[in-house]
Amino acid sequence: IDAYRDALRKYPNSPLAERVSLKVGILLYEQPDYFGALRAFNEHINNKAFGDAKTSLSKNMARVAQGQAFMNIGKSSDAIDVYNQLEKESGLEPIRAEAAFRRADVAFKTGKFAESMAEYQKALKDYSKYEKDYPEAVYHQGEAHFWLGNYRDSLNAYREFIRKFPTHSDTPFATTRVGELLEILGADPT
Repeated sequence: IDAYRDALRKYPNSPLAERVSLKVGILLYEQPDYFGALRAFNEHINNKAFGDAKTSLSKNMARVAQGQAFMNIGKSSDAIDVYNQLEKESGLEPIRAEAAFRRADVAFKTGKFAESMAEYQKALKDYSKYEKDYPEAVYHQGEAHFWLGNYRDSLNAYREFIRKFPTHSDTPFATTRVGELLEILGADPT
């Protein structure tokens, strides 16, 4: 990381500067040094040489990562603020979609299950062409219904997840949950 920072100081106008700047934030995030990552992403976003905040892909990606870093340090309201701003202001539709889905993830991860379902449903409606990129939107709805005691709705959501994403790494868990739900709902085991 220090070598990348030194390169950025020595060669701020390099064609690689934008990529290296974003990489510094990502590396700090992966350590995990979330506070360092937040600072690095903020420096990246504020660097005028990297383009307009609304249309620069790297700046928009840094904002998404800021939201994730905020979530990881327990600042869910800051994460939601980042995602709300991104969805409202980004000039890039895939980023707006990601912001909508990530906002729902924040609600889910903080135990606000009814809110998360509403957010996932809105994201799926508003950005339906990106559904394949966010399978957790279906999976988490099944889990949210489960924890709210809506077992039949949970069963339906898990079945939908299995049907739409049969090779996803969470499909075995969804299949196990379907078995649990069938037992809870009193299905005949034979």
